[in-house]
Amino acid sequence: MSHTQQCVLPGECGCQVAGVRYWPGQKIKMDCDLCVCERGRPQRCQPNPDCSVHCGWSSWSEWGECLGPCGVQSVQWSFRSRNNPTKHGDGRVCRGIYRKARRCQTNSCDQCHYQSRLYAVGERWRAEPCQLCHCLPNLTVQCAPYCPYAITGCFMGLSLIPGEGNRCCYCQGENGTMTVTVTPGIMTPKPEDITPVIPTYPFLPGDECWVPLGVQTLPVSSFTASSHQEGHPPEAARLHGWDPRRDLQGWSPQPEEYKDLPQKRPEGQSVNTQSPYIQIDLLKPYNITGVLTQGGGVFGTFVSSFYLEFSHDGKRWFTYKELPSDAPPRAKVFLGNHDDQGVTESRLDRIVSSQFVRLLPHDFQNGIYLRLEIMGCGDGYHWLTSPTAPSPVTPGEGCRKKEFQCDNGRCVPAGSVGVVCDGVNDCGDGSDEKYCGTQPSSTATSPRSCPAGHFSCPPPGGCIEADSRCDGIPNCPKGEDENGCHLHDFTTQSDRPHTPTPSPLKTPSMAAVTLSTDGGPAYHGICSFPLGLEDGRIHYGQLSSSSQHENNPADAGRLNIVPNIRVMEPGWSPVPEDPQPYFQVDFLEPTWISGVVTQGNDRMGGYLTKYRLAFASQSGLFTDFTANGKFDGPAKVFEVRMVGRTPVTRWLGRLVRAQYIRVIPVEFRHTFYLRVEVLGCRGGKEL
Repeated sequence: MSHTQQCVLPGECGCQVAGVRYWPGQKIKMDCDLCVCERGRPQRCQPNPDCSVHCGWSSWSEWGECLGPCGVQSVQWSFRSRNNPTKHGDGRVCRGIYRKARRCQTNSCDQCHYQSRLYAVGERWRAEPCQLCHCLPNLTVQCAPYCPYAITGCFMGLSLIPGEGNRCCYCQGENGTMTVTVTPGIMTPKPEDITPVIPTYPFLPGDECWVPLGVQTLPVSSFTASSHQEGHPPEAARLHGWDPRRDLQGWSPQPEEYKDLPQKRPEGQSVNTQSPYIQIDLLKPYNITGVLTQGGGVFGTFVSSFYLEFSHDGKRWFTYKELPSDAPPRAKVFLGNHDDQGVTESRLDRIVSSQFVRLLPHDFQNGIYLRLEIMGCGDGYHWLTSPTAPSPVTPGEGCRKKEFQCDNGRCVPAGSVGVVCDGVNDCGDGSDEKYCGTQPSSTATSPRSCPAGHFSCPPPGGCIEADSRCDGIPNCPKGEDENGCHLHDFTTQSDRPHTPTPSPLKTPSMAAVTLSTDGGPAYHGICSFPLGLEDGRIHYGQLSSSSQHENNPADAGRLNIVPNIRVMEPGWSPVPEDPQPYFQVDFLEPTWISGVVTQGNDRMGGYLTKYRLAFASQSGLFTDFTANGKFDGPAKVFEVRMVGRTPVTRWLGRLVRAQYIRVIPVEFRHTFYLRVEVLGCRGGKEL
């Protein structure tokens, strides 16, 4: 029937969609589909190429079943999907993890009760001097006399005398001599007498032998693993390794491989490992003293405990054991990381000589993502007698720019055309070859963990080109490659990550500690992680503001947040009468801060054009972030024009360590809406 209430052929019927009438053959937009009105309804629907839909996450699923043997800790998984809605066209992709895990306890085991004690099914124990008891599957206890000589017999010339009463069986000779039976507490098979093929040595007094063995410079072929996820191969396990294309960093096994962790301690010797593992071939035997470990960088992913195994041939493996004085040797569980970014030291209590190393995760948080370095002695080389780097040497007036001052006071050329780390003793005292890939010698050189022509950074380590020594740019994690060099005015910008040693501001009343990074944005790669506003690691109670519109509280000021109600504008917005508006984040602990990302919205005419920052280590004691880094300097004003939803990043130019940050609008047009992410990294007082 037509709109005039006349009967027409089906092909002439119009369509009515959402209260709008369409003529036959007319195109209809339905969500992200383009349809054609035919026979009274939309037909032949196709995706609309001009439609953009941002990806959204579904809700987290219920926690899965706690699987595993009885009476052990296991893992439960929860999942979510990128379908709420699915990304379409030029919409944003979903960021974050699609699965998470938590610890759980399986049901308690069935146990036998015997004399006020509990025993697991199958367990054997000594009840009386010559009684051996056994916990049966039906939870009853069966005890029987025990005599080890009943199977092996007595030595030649001795006769077996059965036990009577409380007296155990024994072997007796013709002259009345006897061998008394010593009854074991628990029956276990006696292991074969195997001489370990992995030698271990005690530490020499005063020598901790703690230098990186060069995992960062090993070829890809040196890295193998039980499995890996796409984008997280074994070679991604290098300490401080960074792939800018991915949020999560490091090696990661397939999740199915570690769903049952934590497992029981591994055996002392193994050929095939069932648990997930990462394996490193150091290319030749080294004296190994420990490992450095690091997590996935974001989303609270890290290995919290692990085992170590060693091998000389990559086939026959031996688990590293602790040697308690009051118990048999047992596989040692090393404590790993407690966050996703920090580096944790795990030291052996004796030196192990080995070429192959395996790390087997024992427990983890949110997923196994791992980066590591292996520490040891190198080739006849010792980093002084402690793991700390040498203290800086103040160059004398005679040393010029691009020169290195020897320990004996002489000056030699440095930098790209210099003689530092060239394998030749130019200083005369060998100091120009300290911590380099070769040792100066009148005969053959002695290579250590870094290749020839490289400088070895102190722990957490790394190898850099010798040309980078004294080039005015800190390249080692704490800038040690510039120690003993001419003091530069560091104006050269570099994209190589570094983290200089932090120094507190001299003004006692300063509320936050800043860290100069005069080389420009060189620290971006190592301390530029989102600190958790967008992904929710910063919780509701950690965000506050001076004032807010009813529908735009501080919690709405998260980067890329989208309200679930269309009429609401995304972002935090202060009330117009607020004389000094600010948006505040509490990180709950002192945190390194390197930059701020701000974002407006699409629909409103107002926008923010300028803002400044203030920091505090204690609530209420805020200090302006200044342009020159001095307490009495002018506050630095960051200029932005946040039109639309495009995020705008502004780097501070130096690291600031603080618990609180305030974003303080300085200049804006009309009513504005602000969404924020803070960039930096969590860690100790020194990075």
